[in-house]
Amino acid sequence: MGDERRREAAAITFVVAASGLSIVGVGAAFWALVAGGLYLAVLEAGLLRTTSPPTR
Repeated sequence: MGDERRREAAAITFVVAASGLSIVGVGAAFWALVAGGLYLAVLEAGLLRTTSPPTR
């Protein structure tokens, strides 16, 4: 979790995996990767702004 921009995606992936979510028989590990990947894709596309401090 060294890259500050990706910490939130990693945290979302972890929380979904730990939740034990199961939809239509597909387990939490799959949905965790989907949730983390979607969040990261939205973040990288610039559609979502984070509250990270400006870089110098």
